[in-house]
Amino acid sequence: MDDKLQRMFHPIQANGRTEVSSYTEIAPSKMLRRYVSCYWFSEPEGDNVMSKLQTASSSAVDRVIPDGCSDILFEHDMANNSYHVTYCGLLERPFVVSYDMANNVRRFGIRFFPGGAYEVIKTPLSDLKNQLCELDALIPGRGHTVAEQLFAEESLAGKVRFAEMFLLSLLTWERTATDDTMKNVLHHIFTSRGSAQVQSLAIKESISVRQLNRKCQNWVGVTPKKFSDIIRFQAMIHYIQQSTSIDWPALALNYGFFDQPHMIRDFKKYYGITPVEAAKEFQQAQRHDHFLQYESFRIN
Repeated sequence: MDDKLQRMFHPIQANGRTEVSSYTEIAPSKMLRRYVSCYWFSEPEGDNVMSKLQTASSSAVDRVIPDGCSDILFEHDMANNSYHVTYCGLLERPFVVSYDMANNVRRFGIRFFPGGAYEVIKTPLSDLKNQLCELDALIPGRGHTVAEQLFAEESLAGKVRFAEMFLLSLLTWERTATDDTMKNVLHHIFTSRGSAQVQSLAIKESISVRQLNRKCQNWVGVTPKKFSDIIRFQAMIHYIQQSTSIDWPALALNYGFFDQPHMIRDFKKYYGITPVEAAKEFQQAQRHDHFLQYESFRIN
């Protein structure tokens, strides 16, 4: 993909809102910006995690929500001192994160920008949507030892550096030709906030709807219609997160829904609760700046 698309779409996750686990996102270096949306790191928060878990407010909920991205996930199970590396395909449904203090786990993720994972995984991403696969099954020889090496890095900057070197080792530069059609399609979907019509997209790119569907399923993981629905949902999340007062009927019309019930049904499909309830979650959750610029680290 084109790293200019990064400025058009920044996926939002509903993480880092509980007292029992920290969550940080880190921007990629310029070299890998065309593939990676961000790196992220999550770990149990402090020594009194069990106490925090017992007293945590029920309103502080961490969620994983559809964002059009996919991830390589490094995990360190600290109780058993075991390591895993998995690939998590594009998700079409949300889930609430549950924390098991008997199984403390540190996680480091490479969150691929839409279309970015295809050039790394080298497998049609539609085959992997809604799935969690051992990375060894997709790319042999990239198992738990890689995760062990990553978590051996003491600093977050070191982990990011290792992740970038790992990604560079997976990329075959001679086959990563830019796909102009997918760049254009993503551009149209982002600028329209997910309201672009599939037929219109196909006409603009001078291809059939069937060809467009197949290309989008390979590169992103779902059809352009389903991907557009996720982007529209993400655009609403951005708006809800930043707003203190919302005119819900107007919001439904502004985002291309037939009416408010239509908006609520679609939103619940991707978030798990209604937009009004989601807005309360964002308002009640303690606000943190979880996003760090890669350049702020001392990467030497």
